[in-house]
Amino acid sequence: MNVALEWSRCYRILEVTKLQWNENILPRARAANLVNFGETMMVNLLFGIIKEYLDTKEPSIANVIEVHTALQRLNNFGAMIASRLGMNILTTSSSNV
Repeated sequence: MNVALEWSRCYRILEVTKLQWNENILPRARAANLVNFGETMMVNLLFGIIKEYLDTKEPSIANVIEVHTALQRLNNFGAMIASRLGMNILTTSSSNV
């Protein structure tokens, strides 16, 4: 595993996920009243935790695995809300980002 490459992919995945959340999922979920305050706060908290982790931890295989796990939790949460909206959910791997 190329740790530096995976670490940079984690940043990109986080960026793309946040963009999708802020521009597509959250506005539609709010308009349809399908997301509550707690869910919104949880997603925003996860974004912050993951970003802080990426900014403060040293890239290593163990830390890449931790970040990938956290990103998967974040994406699962977003997918749950997106599915309430009837949105198509595309699954991809980090190598496609």
